[in-house]
Amino acid sequence: MDNQRPTLTQRPVGICALIGAGLLILSGLVTFSTLLLAAGLLTGLIWGLCRLLASHALGGLDLTRTLPRRGVAGESFPVKCTLSNQAPYLPLPEFSFHDPLSESAIDDRSTLPPGYTRSLQYTGKRTCRGGISKQYWRATSTWPLGFFESEKIAAFTDTQRLLVIPKPFLPPHLKRYIENLQDDFSLPSFAPPDPSAEFKYLREFRQGDSLKSIHWPASIRSDELLIREPEPPSPRPRRFGILVHSFSPSGKIETPETFEMILRIVAGLLFHFRSLDVEVHYQILPDKQKRLDDKESFSKAIDQLALQSRHPLASPESLLAAVPSFHQCDDLFVISDCPLADWEPTLTATGLPLTCLDSVSLSSASQPKLRTRRQLRTRC
Repeated sequence: MDNQRPTLTQRPVGICALIGAGLLILSGLVTFSTLLLAAGLLTGLIWGLCRLLASHALGGLDLTRTLPRRGVAGESFPVKCTLSNQAPYLPLPEFSFHDPLSESAIDDRSTLPPGYTRSLQYTGKRTCRGGISKQYWRATSTWPLGFFESEKIAAFTDTQRLLVIPKPFLPPHLKRYIENLQDDFSLPSFAPPDPSAEFKYLREFRQGDSLKSIHWPASIRSDELLIREPEPPSPRPRRFGILVHSFSPSGKIETPETFEMILRIVAGLLFHFRSLDVEVHYQILPDKQKRLDDKESFSKAIDQLALQSRHPLASPESLLAAVPSFHQCDDLFVISDCPLADWEPTLTATGLPLTCLDSVSLSSASQPKLRTRRQLRTRC
């Protein structure tokens, strides 16, 4: 598809100039008027010279595009484009070019001498997730005099690949639900410290202290009784699970929009848990389970969402077999692009703390039905 040589299209002004040159030459021959003949020949010469210059106007143009490494679907991101004139003699005239990532054409209204480069900055946007494949730019120019429109199409030279991730979607009520779960896990523990635990510091013996807690080596050196103050028990680190699956019951057709919605929900959960520095056990069926415990592992999981394909399960048994591997999680979010009624009853017998979500309820304006841990235990 690359056109190294520009293509020419004659504009109405050029057609009028060519017709006018022909009429002047014909009138000069009929009337034996050297003035009309000279005017016709001069007009034709100007038309031919414009055609020659227009055919080489954009011949040396080359565009190198610098994109960010990551972008979000539906959101703008900065784009830097470097223009270079590789023509040996002709300067690069005024022109406009179109980038598929830009909503409007970009105009460059200054000439560029041969061998020089110049940078332009503009904003780009992509509405769908995924990687950016090879893209082409289209440049047009009406130089000189506007007789012809010169057009050149070529591929961008990208300095790095852009990966567009799904736009995170975390409704306020779901965020509050997660915060309430965190508050439950962060309640202070009233259990007494373990005397056999590693002591944190030494203090003076006070009435009521156990004799077993006396640190005798330090007491002998200081000539006073010192007590080992153990490290108080810290709460167990919070762990959440995210299990994503697609399911197509017989007789029902799932649209691509529902799958894209659950990817947005998963992206919102991953961004939220990454900001809280919370460990997450993460799995998209039929892939294997992953442990996300640092920013790098979260970033890889989010990048995977940009290229994720839909693999619907043949039956809910595969989902039921995957749930027990999340037994060490404080709460498990099971997310699907299929309505809850078609797969949630299968999971009620597991006895695990589950929060079942589907894209239909979360994308609606109504309050979604979140299966809380207390409700699940009541049912079980």
